[in-house]
Amino acid sequence: NAALARRRAEVAAHGRDAFYTGEVAEDMVAALRAAGGVHTLDDFAAVESTYTKPISGTYGDVEIVDSAGTVSRKDSETHPVGANNITDGGGNPRANYRCAGLADMALAIQQNRPHRCNAELARHVIEVMTGILASGETRDWQQMRTICDRPAPLSADAAAAMLVAQPASG
Repeated sequence: NAALARRRAEVAAHGRDAFYTGEVAEDMVAALRAAGGVHTLDDFAAVESTYTKPISGTYGDVEIVDSAGTVSRKDSETHPVGANNITDGGGNPRANYRCAGLADMALAIQQNRPHRCNAELARHVIEVMTGILASGETRDWQQMRTICDRPAPLSADAAAAMLVAQPASG
């Protein structure tokens, strides 16, 4: 869209004023008023903002930073499945551990323990994903009918052991 590209270039070149005054603001006010809004150019011109430190916190070993949408593992550099192990077709390093779930399943069978990638979890994940889509389409809450136990996190030590585990002889 050429008009959108032009607007983005204006904002990039002229900053705040290009967005809150001038043509961009005029277009937004016109669209809002056409939809029944009561916004004015003065409303947009009066907007002030204060830069603040983003809200952040941790959940387990995951660091979450809200304003930029950043989610990262605190140990992503040292966790075995956070390290880059391949190079993609463009020469960029990537982490690809697509078989980790299968390896965990095989070890779980050997060790007679529940594995992290099980049917109960898969059913629940599928229900949640389709529920999100249905909620977006209907703009209504969706009742989940499945439940599952949250799998134990894969610690760095467990991941390292899994990546070097040898098959059982038998």
